[in-house]
Amino acid sequence: MQIKHLLLLPLFVLLITACSDDDSHKPDVYVSQGVAIDGYDPVAYFTLAEATPGKESIQASHNGITYQFSTEEHRQLFTSQPEKYLPAYGGWCAYAVAENSFKMEPDPTNWQIQDDRLLLFYADFWTSLQGGLKAEWNTAPTDYEQKANYNWADMVAE
Repeated sequence: MQIKHLLLLPLFVLLITACSDDDSHKPDVYVSQGVAIDGYDPVAYFTLAEATPGKESIQASHNGITYQFSTEEHRQLFTSQPEKYLPAYGGWCAYAVAENSFKMEPDPTNWQIQDDRLLLFYADFWTSLQGGLKAEWNTAPTDYEQKANYNWADMVAE
């Protein structure tokens, strides 16, 4: 294991401990203040390649979850193919799902598209000092994706 991984691991464990209450009661989709992705437009990640806040006046619901959009066109794209634009792992931090089967709040400005899926990652000052969870994910993206897919299937089956 590389030294930077050793430095990141205790920090991640500390974050898990500090943030965790019983994870089993958290919903499968991350929702904050009544909307998914903290109100960011899920379509903009794909069409504009940037994290773009949605507008309260432009919303759509999918499976009982409200999403906001920056434009009416984005809302229409979403409603015609919601599965294409939904964030992977219910919008929870992809790295936390992969490493610990844990639902950790993401930072919607810390994201990437991998295999045509929107991945969101936790970010704060301390994790960014170590390069961040997204940077760690990108050391072995295929491996992390496989682990996250496997863990997520178990997490939503519970």
